[in-house]
Amino acid sequence: GVKNTMRTISIFLALLVPFSLKADFKPEKVDPSLTIISQGFSYRVLVYSVCSPEHCWSETYLQSVSYGDEEPKILCSKKLEEMAYGHSISKVEWSGDVENPIVSLSAQASHGGFEPRIITLKPKAGCTYVIEGASTTGF
Repeated sequence: GVKNTMRTISIFLALLVPFSLKADFKPEKVDPSLTIISQGFSYRVLVYSVCSPEHCWSETYLQSVSYGDEEPKILCSKKLEEMAYGHSISKVEWSGDVENPIVSLSAQASHGGFEPRIITLKPKAGCTYVIEGASTTGF
């Protein structure tokens, strides 16, 4: 009815308002080591850059996000431990569909341990996932 139509229009208009226009948003409070935020379907991938005196590598997280009537809500967050050894992520691309999302992560070795590669991540409910192509040893 009219109520549902108005609600749909309200949600649509709310989605048109850029996130950065929120009065309480403080960009200077965003962690400077957060180098990539990529959203696809009801998931997002966060890539942080971590450095030692010798080299830098990425710590990568998968999050499940709910987009309802209110603010977006993080349902779960999980570090991709399979990529903890020497991966540097330069690009994140989404494909597939809502039922079967696929994330392609462009990875290089942070210390020359392996050739550049594409790691395939398939997110599932509850921040579970299937991952292919990660180097668990850094080589």
